[in-house]
Amino acid sequence: MTRRSNILRAASAVVIAAILATVGGFASPSSAATERLGNAELQAAYMASEDAILTTGAVYTPPDLLGGFMSYELVIAPKSTTLPGNYGVGIKTLGMTTSVIVSLQDDNPLAQNSARQGFLPPQQYDIIFPDEAGLVLGETGSNGVTLKEYEVTKPDSSTIAVHVAKEDTFQTDANGDPQSISTDYVFTLNNGLITQIVQTSDGASSLLSSDGTAKFDFSASAITSRWAALVASWKSTHFDSSTSALATKLTKAYVTSEAAARKYGVTITETSKDGPAVATYDAKTKKSVIVTFDAKKKPYQVGFTNTPGTFKVMWANVLGSDYFKTGAIKYTAKTRTYQLKGQSGTIAKIKLDTKGRIISANLKGPSGLSQARTVAYVPSKTTLAKWGVFGTKGQELIRWVLSMKEILLAAPITYTKKGTVITAKGKVGSSEVETFDTKGMKATDVTKVFGLLGLKLGK
Repeated sequence: MTRRSNILRAASAVVIAAILATVGGFASPSSAATERLGNAELQAAYMASEDAILTTGAVYTPPDLLGGFMSYELVIAPKSTTLPGNYGVGIKTLGMTTSVIVSLQDDNPLAQNSARQGFLPPQQYDIIFPDEAGLVLGETGSNGVTLKEYEVTKPDSSTIAVHVAKEDTFQTDANGDPQSISTDYVFTLNNGLITQIVQTSDGASSLLSSDGTAKFDFSASAITSRWAALVASWKSTHFDSSTSALATKLTKAYVTSEAAARKYGVTITETSKDGPAVATYDAKTKKSVIVTFDAKKKPYQVGFTNTPGTFKVMWANVLGSDYFKTGAIKYTAKTRTYQLKGQSGTIAKIKLDTKGRIISANLKGPSGLSQARTVAYVPSKTTLAKWGVFGTKGQELIRWVLSMKEILLAAPITYTKKGTVITAKGKVGSSEVETFDTKGMKATDVTKVFGLLGLKLGK
């Protein structure tokens, strides 16, 4: 393996880690702990920007990393048909370039990454939605950070400025006192979208600091041109003359498989011990159901959209980020089987049927990812009969119940129902509760949801 490849692979890992780690009028400096923070115009611009990214895409250029040693850009191209992927990262390090392509999707537990994970670093998202992030003036959060100041101003008609001061009890200065960090953000808005963020911090010492200027370009011309450049970089750096043609043919198999799934229906069964799952789609009713299970075979995540899009995710897991050169992709015509061994540790075995559609896919990834999937191009009547009978409210209830283990963080969680309202409460002694109003749902459907999830609903 060349030194160039090592540098680019290391750069890719750093950038991916950096990316995926992620109401009221203008006010004078806030001081009351009960005062709601945030700004309605800025929050609306964020939501509009996120929607634009998901529907038409954008090019995001963040500040350089590692003191200018590395730069990168994100290109989100949801309408592109060039590749199964829709989200790319272009990376430049010491004059060398490479790229990584993934597929982000909403409400698909098999995607592992959500399209709505937010397009800003977590710290900037929290500044726009401080109440949702649990930031309260004068209070110290579980992370040891105390919010000391929060002020929103509007320098002119197109910019909104946010000043934040925090104190971190887990980090101390030279005198042993809690470290104080003051950060200023200036958001530029254009036609209701966030197009630029300038961040300045008095305590920016990390090489992965977000300080600097980040830009967003929502124009179709920028998305098209930057996506084309990113795809070209991906092809030239991830494959060579011995693997490029085979990678193209394998990519076609994923595209063919997704098209067949949308036309005839599909059932994808994950049989790995760590994360068994079933995903199905009925082409007639357009219904999707995706259920993942934990090691005890209890439902862990449930989604209800775009099962056929799982093929895009499968493609990205195999070909999107690893490097395949010098015979690292092989095809056996007799068994219609592709075998791949990437430089970063990806090992995959993909088998096709006589129509060029994927019928089994086994994968071991460099980060411990393990998949063993079989594919049948018919819907699963059993799965649809169990999980596909709920309307929007029932689907929301399922997601809400499954999210409680992440929100309450106080197992075991008990559920009780009074009237139409369900209350979730953590272990004895915990005061935190969450509620869900089932108004509009049949009582039998509520009971069925808890039965499918293997949970008890008390009164």
